[in-house]
Amino acid sequence: MIKYIVAFRPGTSDDFIDEAAKKIEENGGQIKRRFESLPGFEIEVPEGFEMEPVADYPGVQSIEPADV
Repeated sequence: MIKYIVAFRPGTSDDFIDEAAKKIEENGGQIKRRFESLPGFEIEVPEGFEMEPVADYPGVQSIEPADV
């Protein structure tokens, strides 16, 4: 499993963030924690998980590997 930090642009609605989390989970990923101080969350996904659709989701600012 690989961990990433998914950050959303400031002002992104909780509905968009919740929908992105739902899509990640529907495709085999897990939301490990949601951040309070910035709009985003840490995810854990299996090897080979396609991140491009996540990056293209409205409001996504960046996706970075999480330091282990």
